[in-house]
Amino acid sequence: MSRLLLISLFSCAAFTRSASQDLEQPTPEQVQKQRVEAALERAKQYLVTWTTKAPPVQTGGDPSRCHELVLYALLHLGIPQTEKCITTLAGIVENAPIERTYQAALGAMALQALDRVKYRNRIAHFAQFLVDQQCANGQWGYGRPIEHKPDVTPVHPDPKSTTEVIVIKRLGKGPADGDNSCSQYAALGLRACVAAGLELPKETFQLAIDWWERSQKGDGSWAYSSKDAGPDREGYASMTAGGAASLVIYRSHLKKDWEKDPKIAKALEWLAANFAVTGNPKHKNPPLFSYYWLYALERVGDLMALEKIGTHAWYAEGADQLLKTQLRDGSWDSKNEMIVADTCFAVLFLRKATRPAPKVATGK
Repeated sequence: MSRLLLISLFSCAAFTRSASQDLEQPTPEQVQKQRVEAALERAKQYLVTWTTKAPPVQTGGDPSRCHELVLYALLHLGIPQTEKCITTLAGIVENAPIERTYQAALGAMALQALDRVKYRNRIAHFAQFLVDQQCANGQWGYGRPIEHKPDVTPVHPDPKSTTEVIVIKRLGKGPADGDNSCSQYAALGLRACVAAGLELPKETFQLAIDWWERSQKGDGSWAYSSKDAGPDREGYASMTAGGAASLVIYRSHLKKDWEKDPKIAKALEWLAANFAVTGNPKHKNPPLFSYYWLYALERVGDLMALEKIGTHAWYAEGADQLLKTQLRDGSWDSKNEMIVADTCFAVLFLRKATRPAPKVATGK
C-alpha cells in the first residue's frame, strides 16, 4: 500500500471519529443545564420588570412583600451591582424602617451578598433586630419595629488577631413564642450577619438549638406552630427542611459536629420517606407553598452538600418540576398571592444559592 493511500485512510478515519463525536447527543444533565439557564433568563426579565413597577418602600410580614428577597434573587442571577434595578433595591433595603423578621433576615442576606464591607453597619442593625426579637422559647415571630440600635464601633475581640468585628449584644426582649417559618429565616439572616464579620451572642444560637431539638416530633418532622395542638400539629416538608437546615447553621457556628447529629439525621429520614417535588409534602394544602418548600429543600441539600436525599436526586427532580411549571412571563405561581416570592424561591433553588456549611473538626 502506497504511503499516499495510508495517509488518505488515516485522514478519513480521523474525520469519521470527529464527525461521530460531533453527532453525539448531549447528556440529560447537559440538556437540563441549558434549559435551566434559559428559564433563569426569563425569570430575570420578570423580576427586573417587577422592580420598575414596585412601590418605593414595601415592607411587611411575609417574603412576598419584601424587596430584600428580590434583591437577593437578582444578585444570584448575575446582574451587575451598577444596574439600576440593583441600586434601587439596595437603597430601599438600606434605608427602610426595620419592622419584620423576614425583612431583617433577607436584608442581611442580600446586603452581605452585595457588599458585606460597604453595608456592614446596616447589616449590624439587622443583626440587632434579630437578636433582640428572639422569643423566650428560642423561636422568632413576625417581629415589631426595631427599638435599639447597635454599637457599630469595630473591636478586636481576640488579642492575637488583627481582625476587627462588630459585637452585637442583646438589648431587647422578644415575645413568648413565634413560628417555625420566621425562625428558619432568622437562622439564614444570622448566618449572613456572621459572614459579614459580626460577632453575635452564643446564647442566641444555643437557645435556638434548644427550641428546634425540643420541638421536633417523634417521626423527625417539624410543624409550623409552637403549639402541640391545632391544625398544624402534623409536621410537613418545608418546616422539616427548615428545621434541619437551622440546626446545621447553629451547630456549625458553635463548632459542634452537625454531621452526626441524630436530630438532623432523623429529619433527613423523614424527608426521604415523604419526598416529592410536586407540592409541599404533608402540608394540609400541598400546592400552596410548593416553591417555598423547594427553596427549603435546596437549603438543606446544599448546606449538607447532599447529592441525594434518600434515593432522590433532589436537585435534578426539583429542577425538572420547575422547568415544567414556569409561566410564559418567566414567573412561578403557587396560587397563594406570592407570585414574586414564588419566582424568587424558584430562582434560588435553580441557582443552588446556599453555601455549604463548614465541616466541624472533632477530637484532639
